[in-house]
Amino acid sequence: MKKGLLILFLLLGITGTYASEPAVVYGTWDRGDRLKDSEVKLYKIFSGKLSEIASSRITANKYFGFAFEPQGEGFYVIGSGTALSAQGKYIFYFKPGDRLNIAVNDSSYVLTGKNTPENIAMEKWHNEIAVLEYKTIYPRVKAGYANGQPSSYVDFFPLLEGSAGKATAFKSNTGNSQFENIFKKIREFDIVRYAYTFILTPRTTQPQNKDFPQFYTNNATLSRLTTNTDLLQYPFGIQLIQSVIIVQNILSGTDSKTKQPLDGIINDTLKGEFALNMAEKLKTYTDLEQFNKENGKYIITSDQKNRMNDLAARLNQGDSGLNTLDFSGTDVNGKKISVSDFK
Repeated sequence: MKKGLLILFLLLGITGTYASEPAVVYGTWDRGDRLKDSEVKLYKIFSGKLSEIASSRITANKYFGFAFEPQGEGFYVIGSGTALSAQGKYIFYFKPGDRLNIAVNDSSYVLTGKNTPENIAMEKWHNEIAVLEYKTIYPRVKAGYANGQPSSYVDFFPLLEGSAGKATAFKSNTGNSQFENIFKKIREFDIVRYAYTFILTPRTTQPQNKDFPQFYTNNATLSRLTTNTDLLQYPFGIQLIQSVIIVQNILSGTDSKTKQPLDGIINDTLKGEFALNMAEKLKTYTDLEQFNKENGKYIITSDQKNRMNDLAARLNQGDSGLNTLDFSGTDVNGKKISVSDFK
């Protein structure tokens, strides 16, 4: 069996590594003539963002597959396109030795054959809120239409309010307590992501402040979402924070150029991750130095400091005399630390 899998994966052109007891993904990927993908990618979740770890060419018969070694157990994403694209991205849960059998179509997926209780629960949840996904991520797909036209806030907001309680009301009993604890948060974040992504997607009709339901102030505020680091386990966590900041600034009439986006983030580690995400968009080392003067205090963990200095090195390639940026701050235990402590 293992020899047969190896031959199959070589034929599929899979890149990636796997151990003697890998997790295996096998299925078909057919998103129609409009979306002719050539490969499928496997992503791990790193600090609230997607990080590609493997890819598989789609065969002429639409098959693809992966064999990889999960680090413990947790959520991964299978999808096409870039890591920043929302379309064609599906979240699954893997443990060493797990199998996922799947068939992907132009706007969704179905599990086929034998699958784990965790991924059966994931599929059930995906189907539970599919209408929100269609109207948000696939507005041109027929299932995302209302009265023959792409969805607008007029039909979306009532659906959103009706879905607000689904995250907690959803029944899941896989027997895996680790999965269940994280899955509960994933469900909550899914609904919030669709709520904000919908607003930031171009529509023929845009809502005014008076049109927004209470969901945006009761269930999906920045302070409510950022009290801990749970968003770092969500594949679109950093992107979600950015969306919430933009929409809440619009609703409050706040000038985003004068308000510090980090102000509303409660958790210090999460604040540092968002600061890093902002820094990664800078183009020059000079810009990074200025950024450090204003925001270096938010970079608190040793991992964040190391990644910031890696960024500094990339922005200043060719300068042999470059010194690393020395960030100082307080770690999660209240201890004063700086980059120079880790020389």
